[in-house]
Amino acid sequence: MLLFEEKVISGIKTQLTYKKKYFGLKKQLLEKTEELENKLIKTNYWTWGNVSRIQEFSYEINEDGKFQKHGKDERFGIEMHTIRHYVNDKLHGEWIDIVNKKIFSKKNYKDGKLDGEAIIYNEDGTIEKKSIYNNGELI
Repeated sequence: MLLFEEKVISGIKTQLTYKKKYFGLKKQLLEKTEELENKLIKTNYWTWGNVSRIQEFSYEINEDGKFQKHGKDERFGIEMHTIRHYVNDKLHGEWIDIVNKKIFSKKNYKDGKLDGEAIIYNEDGTIEKKSIYNNGELI
């Protein structure tokens, strides 16, 4: 379903470029996408209604005509939650995995490659393993 609507944000009337929704066989919401100017917010849902993924991106078309995203991608499982960041369509910044509401791992990316610390934690929060990367190479 594709809808166009006008919305008021912070007291300013803004044209919402598009809003679309996908529904399952039982008419439950499975996906909702909204685009405002150059920001895209896409939310996916499990069939039982819980959020499975949220993507918030600004985007641009580069000089080669390719779409590049900049933003955050969060995925939600039954016991797991993952947060990733992108710049120029590549992983960039912190990647966090959370299991049972505790941080399981943290990694850093630069231009799509592991860069800096990559840490895996024990269930009690102590460090199990720590690695250092430089431009994708293990140091």
